[in-house]
Amino acid sequence: TGIWKAYTEQKPVQAVLDAYMKAMAAKDVDSAYDLFSPRVQKVATPAKLREMLQGNNYVVFENYESLTIVNFNISAAANTNPDAPQGTVAKVDGKITYSDGFEGSFNGTLEKVDGTWKIYGIFVTVPPNKIQP
Repeated sequence: TGIWKAYTEQKPVQAVLDAYMKAMAAKDVDSAYDLFSPRVQKVATPAKLREMLQGNNYVVFENYESLTIVNFNISAAANTNPDAPQGTVAKVDGKITYSDGFEGSFNGTLEKVDGTWKIYGIFVTVPPNKIQP
């Protein structure tokens, strides 16, 4: 059943991450913020996301085309820290394709909140030559 759960949950997790990248590429901070877990929203504001769209930071999202999950790990998490991910938690990493020919990578943690996957954290890396003009 664990393998089946991982298989069935991978597409919805990928869809949330894709929606996040598309929203950030479109500079739609409100839509991107809505994809984050309530635990994250307690401490992070939309202003933090706006900062990620300023200057060279935006290259992480600019020309975003698609992402593919390479590693997917799903587990049940119970933590005494109420701010840590709880319940059904997915840890993922994979690759990102950009329309300008670059390829990046990502890793993220998501938690299921009321039946919907929400982002707890995501880190995107691009090659240095994408950042430098």
